[in-house]
Amino acid sequence: MKTTRILFASLISILLLMTGCEKEDFSYKGPLFVEFSAIRVLGTTNSFQFYNSRFYYHNRNVAPDLGTDSIQVQLIGPHQSKNVRVNYKVYDEVYYDIFEGRLFASQPEGVEDVDWYKITSKATAGVHYEMPEEGTIEIPAGKSFGYIEVNVLVNNINTNTASSPMVFVGLVDSEDTRANIPSSLFMLCFGKRNTASPTIF
Repeated sequence: MKTTRILFASLISILLLMTGCEKEDFSYKGPLFVEFSAIRVLGTTNSFQFYNSRFYYHNRNVAPDLGTDSIQVQLIGPHQSKNVRVNYKVYDEVYYDIFEGRLFASQPEGVEDVDWYKITSKATAGVHYEMPEEGTIEIPAGKSFGYIEVNVLVNNINTNTASSPMVFVGLVDSEDTRANIPSSLFMLCFGKRNTASPTIF
């Protein structure tokens, strides 16, 4: 009887040790998010997208390159073993939420010019730029970045006021990813700024 108890206790101890040795998986298993990257790299646009006031942030005092340029999209999350599809859309109108202090692709609640402002794109497809109105790109397997291509036709117009040409590109949820708010809207300008904080709306 004593021997049976010892064997039973030993078996329980071994099982507990085996269970305790199992490694817990702390890897992220939630949805994948994407955003526009604020990192300037060779061959990508230098007019960037972050809004936290009524002034836009123009990454450098330079215009985008003429011809084919690209807007860098960044994966938020671990590298994937397969290509990740990312949807995007060109917006004619976006909305500045006064209370939130940021831009949205959809109209916020409240009253126009009291709670939010509507901003209409002044850029014209075929005149200032060429790119599809909507499309899908892929972030390659094992990589962090993908690129939306745009053909820049004009780059010598100052970008200081609400009348300046600009176009808004937004990331859209897909089967693979979700658009990260607020860094999923990008404003492409077509010239240099010449004031420290140009007001566009």
